[in-house]
Amino acid sequence: MIAIIAAVVTVTSRNLLYAVLALAVASLAVAGLMLTLSAEFLAFVVILVYVGAVVVIGVFAVMLTGQFKKPTLPPSNELKILGAGVAAALTGILIGVVLVQPIAPVSAAHTVSVQQIGRLLLTEYVLPFELVSVLLLAALVGAIVIARGKEAQ
Repeated sequence: MIAIIAAVVTVTSRNLLYAVLALAVASLAVAGLMLTLSAEFLAFVVILVYVGAVVVIGVFAVMLTGQFKKPTLPPSNELKILGAGVAAALTGILIGVVLVQPIAPVSAAHTVSVQQIGRLLLTEYVLPFELVSVLLLAALVGAIVIARGKEAQ
């Protein structure tokens, strides 16, 4: 429930700093859910990546662009209906996939250790792992360009 409330605050907050802090709360709540499901590694990764990196970068971006001085953003934009449509379509796809795929029970024989995950990321899945890191870097550079674009004009 905390994760859902924090996620709604993240999306609907007009103050960017509050939105980033709500994202931190949502990420911590999701990590707590993963701990209850005995997925300690994923919980650690969520805390490390989202709370430790994404939220910190978000706070720096908000502080550097000066958006925290403007607590109210415009109440709406022209892409609101398109965004709602895309979100509804993705939600429908997700629900369809969940309903079609049977949920397999998790047994102790299928648990994977942290060492096995690390070995797989650096051997078999090294290309997707590196592509994701390049994608995240491109997103970060794009965010900086978008944020700085208004100041340059």
